[in-house]
Amino acid sequence: YGGNLAKTYYHSCCGGKTAPFIWKGQGEPYLQSKNCPFCNHLRNSSYSWTQRISFYELQKAFGTDKITSISINAQDESGRAKTILICQVSGNTTIDANKFRSTMGYTRVKSTLFTMDNDGQGVVLNGNGYGHGVGLCQWGARGMAEAGYTFKEILGFYYPGVCLQKIAFE
Repeated sequence: YGGNLAKTYYHSCCGGKTAPFIWKGQGEPYLQSKNCPFCNHLRNSSYSWTQRISFYELQKAFGTDKITSISINAQDESGRAKTILICQVSGNTTIDANKFRSTMGYTRVKSTLFTMDNDGQGVVLNGNGYGHGVGLCQWGARGMAEAGYTFKEILGFYYPGVCLQKIAFE
């Protein structure tokens, strides 16, 4: 892309919409948030998921006072949580959603594409996808291949504007 090697990030399942660049620094124009209708397979158990986390578990994990509620504070253009607001008896704390995910465990909070519903003693996450969501969705690529798309069409869908070229090694 632009005469340089493309950064071809990938993840397991985007949950129906890929994420824009989520890390610090400048993202690439071809790493865009876009709808992905190809990853919703019956065999894909990560497309949608539900997880309940008690306030007690959250208090231990983040070293907070008694939690009264937790909610999504900000979202990106794909609908993924960017920051989480933890309301406590002593005040509020905002944490990065990726830190929330890593602290609670990647197999438990499979992505940051979720909603939060407080149930009085904890929070229920209803989520979609598995992984960071940037770039190629592996389940989506599989769905496209099964539907007859070529590898060039698949790569073009997830990395628009990127040119495929052979590289000569010396």
